[in-house]
Parts: sequence; structure tokens; C-alpha cells
Amino acid sequence: MKLITQKGRKLVSSNQVFDIFYDHIQEPSGLEIENYLVVSPKHKTAEGITGVAILPYSRNAGGDVTLSLIEIYRHATQKTLLEIPRGFVDTDELVEKAALRELYEETGLACPLKNLTHLFTLYPEPGVISGRVAVFSAETNLDPVTTVPNLEFGLGLRLKKNISEALDMIASGKIEDNTTIAAIQAMALRSVKPNTSSF
Repeated sequence: MKLITQKGRKLVSSNQVFDIFYDHIQEPSGLEIENYLVVSPKHKTAEGITGVAILPYSRNAGGDVTLSLIEIYRHATQKTLLEIPRGFVDTDELVEKAALRELYEETGLACPLKNLTHLFTLYPEPGVISGRVAVFSAETNLDPVTTVPNLEFGLGLRLKKNISEALDMIASGKIEDNTTIAAIQAMALRSVKPNTSSF
């Protein structure tokens, strides 16, 4: 493993959610970058969790699984993408509570805590973003219990797909978001178990 020396850090921008830095870093060989871009979320748990993503699903009497995805416009890509609900963990907020809150805010779906399962944790963009995202599945009735207020910029329709359809959409390029792809594949590869995972 290469040992990188950080020789300096400059704050270049900031908003309510992120601090953006240029780091001056150097390898033992002498190779250095004076403006390595680091996007640092302002709120992190002790485990470095800054965000949550939730794959809502229902299971019928025969065991067939239906997933729920949302359309959302992502300005950086200039496209509307199909994703699972996601958001940031607020200051002093439990990660599981953040997941249930974001699910409700973005879809109107309610899920009891006992039906929330931690699937995995990932770095969404480890080359740039210094934060981890906890990804959950949420077994729930896929009919919203409330109308979602239009508070999320670019939020569009909510779609229901079975796992086979979702996997086909990944293969055909209709689903491109990395966190969503990983969550769908995790659901396809294993049965949902009680949450015993750590972050």
C-alpha cells in the first residue's frame, strides 16, 4: 500500500451539505497533486456514514418480490435516472431512522423498523467523496400512506418492477445509478435476513 502524505488543504467552496477542498498530496516517489478534489459531507456518524439509500419492496403470498424505484432528474448528468430513495443522515440522527425518514419523504411509504434490513455499506464515489452510504431494503406495502410534497428537486414518478425486470433494466442500461444497481443485485442474490450487519 502506498503511503500518501497530505501536505496541505484549501477550502474552495461550501454549502449546507458539503465542504469542497483542494488537497495537496504526495506519493513517496515524489509524484504530487496540488489540487486533488475532495468533497466532504458536513455530517458523519462515528462510522463515517453520511447518507442512506433504501430499496422498498413487497412480497406476495407466493414469495414474488416487487421493487419500487423513483425517477429523479440529476443535473450533473443532465438526465432523469431511475434510482432507489436516498438522502443524508442529519446531525445526531440514527442511521436507521434516517432511512425510514428518507423513504417516507421521497415516496410516501411507511415501513416499520423491524422490516428494515441493512444490506451493505459502500463508498458512492471513493475518488472524490469522503463519506459512506448505508444501503437498506424495506419490506412494506408499496401503496403510499401520504401524498409526497414536492420538496425534492427533480423528483418524478415512482415505478414498480419485479426483480427480473429490474435486472433486465440494468443490463439494457436503463438503470445506471451504481447504488441502485448494487441494491437490486443484492436483493437478487440473497434472501432478506434480519438486520445483524454492522456499518
